[in-house]
Amino acid sequence: MDPTGRHAPAPAAQLLLLPIVLLALAVYALSPSFTGELNHYAREYLSFACRLIFPCMVVLCAAALLPARARTVQLFLITAIYSALLTASAGIRPSSLLNPSICVISAAAAIMVLRPQMDFTALEHLETPAPLHRLGRLLFAVLLPAALFAGLITIIRQIEFFVYFTVSESFGRTLLAMIFCPIYLFLETMGFQNAVTNAALMSYQADMASSFINAVFAANFIALPAMLFTRSLFAKEQMRLFLTLLGLTAILTMSVGPCASLILLIVLVLLPGSFVLLCTCSLCLFLCSYLLNLPPVTNINNLYHPDIDLTAVRSFSRSQALQFFCALGVLFPCALTALFAWIKKERLTVLRQRRSINQSGVNLQDQLTPDLAVIALLRAVGGLSNLIDVSLTPLEGLLRLELNDPQRCRQSMLLSLSLKKPHYSREHHACVIDLGELTYPVQAKLKLLTAENPARPATLISTRGFKITPLPHLRAPGRSRQTAAPN
Repeated sequence: MDPTGRHAPAPAAQLLLLPIVLLALAVYALSPSFTGELNHYAREYLSFACRLIFPCMVVLCAAALLPARARTVQLFLITAIYSALLTASAGIRPSSLLNPSICVISAAAAIMVLRPQMDFTALEHLETPAPLHRLGRLLFAVLLPAALFAGLITIIRQIEFFVYFTVSESFGRTLLAMIFCPIYLFLETMGFQNAVTNAALMSYQADMASSFINAVFAANFIALPAMLFTRSLFAKEQMRLFLTLLGLTAILTMSVGPCASLILLIVLVLLPGSFVLLCTCSLCLFLCSYLLNLPPVTNINNLYHPDIDLTAVRSFSRSQALQFFCALGVLFPCALTALFAWIKKERLTVLRQRRSINQSGVNLQDQLTPDLAVIALLRAVGGLSNLIDVSLTPLEGLLRLELNDPQRCRQSMLLSLSLKKPHYSREHHACVIDLGELTYPVQAKLKLLTAENPARPATLISTRGFKITPLPHLRAPGRSRQTAAPN
């Protein structure tokens, strides 16, 4: 999570979801059930054109969200780069054109180059003319997407080689086969998931194949929306709206292959932590499906080739085991997202505390010396006047500070100084902290400072051994008055 909101999308970031929704509507509208009277070849050509055009619109919408000096030139250049990458992708693997996510992420790299803030300091140092400067910028905007495309293709090919060389009949019978679930999700994001599907089809045992299908299906249709909705609860207003709409878009469009890849791509780029959690959930769902011995929810040939036919998916209402599996698909991402959101929030709190401490004059990022640690510790406890006594705990050897007024302590500073969370004792007005190797020298120096501390209470003198009796000339008050009356 990012509670600071530094990486939160702009309020207009919901524009990225519009081409995805339009693509899903176009695919549904061009299905035979809606356009039965349309020619089969015309329907295929229109559907293929939609799968190429709408992903390009995602890149153009992303470019429109950022400022630019020459918007027309920027959009034209990005469209040309996207078209060139489509041509290269068709030469490498024609089937990848049905899901051109790799072209989307490569073409989007040109957006970062064409920003107004992007300057070439080396060219400015040489005092190059403005036309040459712009030409260098345009050349870099073309070369960077090409380099990114080549790098991604190389990584994907290496992953495919790993899958083909690793998969075997013996490997497909062990639980180690579940590692292909996160690999499948990553390759699905790039539009190259067929390698894992074919390998699973050839070598997976029946129960392993069922677990693989169920894990992938539940991760896309159940875990991803649940994770996005849960994360929206911990986000700020702008990010909350974007995550909610992204979750709704995932529910409505996840059956279409390019839409699923674009949504996963948005999660990978904007929410990389959530993508890692989704891969982790896929492993957990694989194990749950294997332990429950669940049947496959659909045929493996129906797993994004390029779309999923929802009419061929098994109904969850007829099986209590599938319903329980569906509940686990919601529970795992919600619990993991909430846990890591809390951990990151605590970490960000500590970082803010350290930043405020550094601004106060104590640099905790450097190696602390005993003298500097003493100064920082005195500031943390509210000064020397608030420190009564310093000692070491008998077992752990931690630093124990006896305080006059615990309310004067700066808990954030004590938390930053201590290696572990400080322990407070309200009954004894004491605080126990762990300074590691600095514990003994700091205790010795503080002991010298508190030796003559005026806030330290005076030493109590024991009265044991003294016998206190009334003085002989003192009498009871009644007798005193009687003897004083005759006078």
